[in-house]
Amino acid sequence: MKLKHPAWMFACGLLVAVLTMPFLSPKAVHALAATLVQVTNTSANPVINQDMDSPGRNPYYQTVTCYSASSPQCTAQFPVVPPNKRLVVEFISSSVDTPTALSTVEFFATGPSFIPILHTLQGNDSQGNKIYVASQPMLYYFEAGQAPYLVMNALPGTPTFMSGGVTLTGHYVNIASL
Repeated sequence: MKLKHPAWMFACGLLVAVLTMPFLSPKAVHALAATLVQVTNTSANPVINQDMDSPGRNPYYQTVTCYSASSPQCTAQFPVVPPNKRLVVEFISSSVDTPTALSTVEFFATGPSFIPILHTLQGNDSQGNKIYVASQPMLYYFEAGQAPYLVMNALPGTPTFMSGGVTLTGHYVNIASL
């Protein structure tokens, strides 16, 4: 008897043998795999393990203030992200004082786009200036060389000034090995 396709028959037989081997002898297959990798993890000789991107390893907490005595616009510029790092911003908190109503507050995310940050009126200070605050989670990424910033705009009025403070929290991710 001559087979039409002996190579196909051999390949199919080999595939069946490989697929049935773990079911016929699972302990032997497990023992073979276990001998290939031996890790000894004792309290005297622990396995070295380090999560380089854990938020607790490279925390980021930065507060920037701004003041404008002659304009209804105030810009909070943050430091540039260092080389081989990525900044992950996870929370923003800010406060703005202005004699007129707050118009917009925009956070620079990426490219030419701005993300609006919702501020709520909390009341007036002793001079009658309006106090606005924001506190919200967010998730934005900044690459090495980029600098986060926030632009606050009030409606024009007299007197014209703005002051505020912005705090960003998050962490750095090491991208040198990516």
